[in-house]
Amino acid sequence: MNDSLGHTLTRRLHNSFFRPTGQKVTRDHSTHGHQPFRPLPPPTGMPPYHLSLNDVLQGPTVDAITTAGKLVFHTVGDTGGVKTPVPQQNVANQLERDLDEVDAADRPAFLYHLGDVVYFYGEAEEYFPQFYEPYAHYQAPIFAIPGNHDGDLSRGMEDAGVPSLAAFVDNFCQRIPHHSRDALDETRYTLNQPNVYWTLETPFATIIGLYTNVPEGGRLDNDQITWLQLELQHAPADRALLVTMHHPI
Repeated sequence: MNDSLGHTLTRRLHNSFFRPTGQKVTRDHSTHGHQPFRPLPPPTGMPPYHLSLNDVLQGPTVDAITTAGKLVFHTVGDTGGVKTPVPQQNVANQLERDLDEVDAADRPAFLYHLGDVVYFYGEAEEYFPQFYEPYAHYQAPIFAIPGNHDGDLSRGMEDAGVPSLAAFVDNFCQRIPHHSRDALDETRYTLNQPNVYWTLETPFATIIGLYTNVPEGGRLDNDQITWLQLELQHAPADRALLVTMHHPI
């Protein structure tokens, strides 16, 4: 990763992404009444919703990354093996093998998930078979931004009053990491991401994660747009800048 990549992303976003105050950003390919914009859950952390890699990895691990002069990490998306788990498990097995690299500098420090952790409606009971079990032997943190399936709700969930992204927040956005009831007998702890859209601070890259909600093509509300503008304006100039999202808005 390099600074030119970060600056390129910033320029593109400034030129094509922002809209006047009072307008939402949306990219609709067609009308899908069954995919409405869902209200966001309240943040679990304080603005500006930053999480430092130092707060998740042990100090010596971060020091080793800095000394090596590079950051290696995995990224995946749309992984939920709701009908056919074999492809997801095959990929997970390869990710695990990558963690066994002989040179510590080449070992991925974490996995960054680009959304749709579980299908089809982000149900809590699907987190074990589609997330905790497939990555049971992946011995590194897994960060995530939500996808549309993580935030969507079935009719039964709506009738029961389940908020959008409730299970995602329970498993990725806890103030204090702990063993989730959704993990059953697996030992992976929840993460302390401060919000469903948030920024990960690392020694060589600032990673801004957006939540593009449920509608086809993605959609951001005004609060998230304002937050993104500030994040881009204040991002450190001495490292790469990455902007992640589930939908390619």
